[in-house]
Amino acid sequence: MTLRIDGTLRRGDLTLELELELPLGITAITGPNGAGKSSILRLVAGLEALDEGRLTLDDAVLDDRAAGIFLPAERRDVSMTFQQPRLFPHLTVLQNIAYPLRRKGHTAAEAARLAQPFAERVGAGHLLDLRPHRLSGGQAQRTAIAAAMAARASTILLDEPLGAIDETGTTDIRRLLLDLDAPRVIWVTHDPADAESADHHITLGLP
Repeated sequence: MTLRIDGTLRRGDLTLELELELPLGITAITGPNGAGKSSILRLVAGLEALDEGRLTLDDAVLDDRAAGIFLPAERRDVSMTFQQPRLFPHLTVLQNIAYPLRRKGHTAAEAARLAQPFAERVGAGHLLDLRPHRLSGGQAQRTAIAAAMAARASTILLDEPLGAIDETGTTDIRRLLLDLDAPRVIWVTHDPADAESADHHITLGLP
């Protein structure tokens, strides 16, 4: 399962010339603000498109402007957590975690049953009936991580997922993220400890 990006992304003052192979296991991406770390995740997720070049997964082309190919985000086997948790405000914690399972065709009852263990794994088992406006930043991020896990995607993208979690919970969540049930994890981080714990490490620089 080789994920390759060979191409160019231009956004405002940012020009990313990419020649990357993102292998199985955990790949940490580090670098200064503005270097394009989050943009790489957005390319893989299908939230951004290359201006030139190709993004491929094994023999499948996910993005190739010259060939007129772009697989939208909802059709990619990818889940993502953002720096600021993105939760549905009208859904409870359990329903937010269960949402990826509903999209895969499970009934509401089945999805809730399957989602609950993921809530427990991130320490959100006592929050199941709460809606996002009643959560702290760390609780919301735990919920978002649980939803990403519940999707059981082959690739999980983590955009600085520990930033909103209190210091006492960081160690537990870091351990959890290093043991995600996904063949490939791509983790954008500013923390050297995260990079040292990863299987692979990519450092971006400013031009």
